[in-house]
Amino acid sequence: MRTFFLLLTMLFTVSWKETLSLDQKFLMEPNNITVLHGDQVMLPCIVENRVGEVQWTKDRFGLGEGRELPAYRRYNIIGSDVRKNWTLQIQPVFVEDDGVFQCQVGAADDVRPIRSRNAKLTVYLPPEDPII
Repeated sequence: MRTFFLLLTMLFTVSWKETLSLDQKFLMEPNNITVLHGDQVMLPCIVENRVGEVQWTKDRFGLGEGRELPAYRRYNIIGSDVRKNWTLQIQPVFVEDDGVFQCQVGAADDVRPIRSRNAKLTVYLPPEDPII
């Protein structure tokens, strides 16, 4: 009986440690996209087994951690923790938003940080009527 409890304890401990050691990974990452000035864009970031803080960067500059980006009023992190979704929505898009974006998840408790692929956002001005 004692051997049974010892085996059961070992099995539970191994299973518990395996559950905790799951790596963070992206289920969906942003892609390059081209939009017109004034449009809306959504750059997806869906993360499995997230334990670190999520942040978006633009041209390697951190926009802030978490879902609130008070310095960027047109930028919103949509989705929810339950849905594993940290999609960046920019509305409306301006020419100055043109750049390279990346979703990053920080390290935590023996779990390595991860970075999404770079996503180039290209913003064009709509064509104007010709002047003759």
